[in-house]
Order: sequence, then structure tokens, then C-alpha cells
Amino acid sequence: MFLNPYSEENLTNILSKLTEQSKPEWGTMDAQQMIEHLTLVIEVSMNKHSATQHTPEDKIERAQQFLFSDLPMPRYYKAPFVPETGFSHQYSSLDEAKEMLKAQLLESVDFFNRNPDIKTLHPVFGMLTAEGWLRVQEKHFTHHFTQFNLV
Repeated sequence: MFLNPYSEENLTNILSKLTEQSKPEWGTMDAQQMIEHLTLVIEVSMNKHSATQHTPEDKIERAQQFLFSDLPMPRYYKAPFVPETGFSHQYSSLDEAKEMLKAQLLESVDFFNRNPDIKTLHPVFGMLTAEGWLRVQEKHFTHHFTQFNLV
């Protein structure tokens, strides 16, 4: 159903299909922007970037019910924290961005292993434990890898 992004072999195989020429089925991000966006969300999970909660508190429970459901992320969902103009590339190449994505995934495993009781803020789903962030990554990676016809 949802992709496990923490399977290094699976992730490497999927990322090997993504090139600078890969085009999305929907949305405006290019391949490198998509990879850097995934990396940014992983970094948010480890409090490397400050996040602002965009979902009203009285709607967090419903948002988390969606998170733990079998429903996929909607194709044209526009996250409230994504700039209208898109993202500038942070890395010099798609290959460098892919390597950073893998590195941040590994670092996040270590982060949550060292801090098993920590909760960190997701802008849409509110405060999440490691289990919640795993679900975010599963749905988020599946969403964007489907967007680029990788899964």
C-alpha cells in the first residue's frame, strides 16, 4: 500500500529511476525540488527547521485520523507552507539532493532512536511521535513518487 522509505534497497532502486528529465503527472515541482521537499520534511521532524501549525487545534484529531487511514494524499493538495513560487534548489545537482535525502532519513532513524518519547511539530498534523512521522514519510514519499511515476 504505502512505500517504506526506510528500506534502503527499495529507496535506492526508486531513486535510480528519477532523472533531471523526469516530469510530474501533476504539480509544478521538478525532480530535484521534489527530493529537496521530501528532505525538508524529514529535517522538520528532527526540529532542524521551525514549523508553524497551520491546522486549527480543533481539526488536528481529524487530520491525524486521515494520517493513520489507508487514504492516499490527494494529488493536487497544496500544503499551506509551500511557497507559491516553489522552492529554489538547495543542492548543486539532483544526485547530491538524492544523497542528502538518504542521509537525512538515516539521521532521522538515529534521532528518534535516541529520543523515543519526543514529539515534534508537523505543520498539518500537529505534534507527532516517531510513529506519526513514519506514517507521514510513508504517505508523503508514496505521494511524490507516484507523482513522478516512480511507484
